[in-house]
Amino acid sequence: MDVVGFGGYFDVYEMSSGDVNSITIPGVIKSIPEYCFTRFSGLTKATLNEGIEEIGDQAFYNCKKLTEITIPKSVKSIGNHALGYYETESGIVPMEGFTIYGYAGTVAETYANANGINFVDISLTAQVA
Repeated sequence: MDVVGFGGYFDVYEMSSGDVNSITIPGVIKSIPEYCFTRFSGLTKATLNEGIEEIGDQAFYNCKKLTEITIPKSVKSIGNHALGYYETESGIVPMEGFTIYGYAGTVAETYANANGINFVDISLTAQVA
């Protein structure tokens, strides 16, 4: 199931998290709270729209199937282990093959570089198309 938008408010705990494989969050949502999507075991792709300003600690933590996320320029803060990490018996580990799509010079690129995560500058891919 794909989920697109929530209006100005959303309660992800009312959704059956294992059934959601793609999510698009509109810019009217300014902050994605910590641990928000940790139960979304089937999530493979997330798109955050312009207007979102903050991604809380471990917001997408333990989403083992999540392979990509698109982060807009408006995001000014990405919390600890918010993206690209999951937990094993030996501790918190980075996800292999995880990619952040965003804009060069933003916190998305800074977070990716600091955490050893693949980063694709979407302004360059738009120029090629």
